[in-house]
Amino acid sequence: MHTRVDTIVVGAGLAGALSTFWLSKTQQVLLLEAQAERSGASQIAAGIVNPFAGLRGKPMWRGLQALASLDTLVAEADAQQHYNQCGVLRPAVSRVQVASFRAVAEAYPDHATWMAAEAVCARYAGVSAPYGALRLYGGGLVDTPGLIDAALASAMRQGAAIKAGARVVSWKSAAEAVHVTTHDGQRYTASRVLLCLGSGYVAFETLRTLNLHRTKGQIVRVRRPVHYDLTMPLSAHGYVVPIQDDLLVGTTYDRDFTTEAPTPEASARILRAASAMVPGLDRLNPLSAMAGIRVGVPGTRLPMVGSLDDRVWVFTGLGSKGLLFASLLAQMVPSLLAEPHSIPPEIRVTYANSKHLSR
Repeated sequence: MHTRVDTIVVGAGLAGALSTFWLSKTQQVLLLEAQAERSGASQIAAGIVNPFAGLRGKPMWRGLQALASLDTLVAEADAQQHYNQCGVLRPAVSRVQVASFRAVAEAYPDHATWMAAEAVCARYAGVSAPYGALRLYGGGLVDTPGLIDAALASAMRQGAAIKAGARVVSWKSAAEAVHVTTHDGQRYTASRVLLCLGSGYVAFETLRTLNLHRTKGQIVRVRRPVHYDLTMPLSAHGYVVPIQDDLLVGTTYDRDFTTEAPTPEASARILRAASAMVPGLDRLNPLSAMAGIRVGVPGTRLPMVGSLDDRVWVFTGLGSKGLLFASLLAQMVPSLLAEPHSIPPEIRVTYANSKHLSR
């Protein structure tokens, strides 16, 4: 490819696909994806959108803003069929958590309500919530692969070029441009590169200096019990997500894993934990299991955005809240690239969230 573009995006997961969508509105963008077919943690995500995460259920970092950015993305990428805004049900796991959840419902009445145990039992067949539950109105379920496909299709209509099966092996910054080389010897030139590699960062020595960790997450698919009719996701002892006639149940957070493949032991552990929310899940035989490697930033648990040099940028560390973080930050990427000083300090690539990256 001899034509120089404004930005090369590397990686077609959530970060790369959504960044390509927003950048292609005003720039010439080339997206390079190593795999010929879809892969990576984004492709096995259960797709829960929950802006009130954590044990206390408080809004996550810029969570409500992120929820609005997802709405904007879905509308502009014509992806409404991939987002079910059904909300989320969060059963409390202890009496201590009850107080936190009730406080959230009082502070954010437009976004949440508290339900006593009797109300949960009466309304949602098959759900166990002995301490009650926080009912969230915002968020819900996203078909993550479908959203990625819709964003990329819209990006191509806006003029973006996408090349699959193009595994990047190196990049080199020069005075006026950055040159990217793929495994087949092809060389591409751009004003800048945005690396959205997910767990693939470990292939590059420069990126291994970043303060990132890889966490294996596994999910299990089981047949939906006949007595269970909840159409929104449950999130407490893991999560339970309705998918047609089945349930997706997750997840593990394994840092010390010896295989990236799913294991029967992890499936059993997942179903055993989730049976506290849906009794009987631990007695079901898995239909299938999938595993993927998420990338997070230790300490902050927020994504990481910033430059390695004047022309090479990274956008990574989405972790388990990738749908919201990717939607928000991808929309911000064009302005962040133009004005690096505007990167929020909580997510900036600095000594605070890297091991030995030079300023």
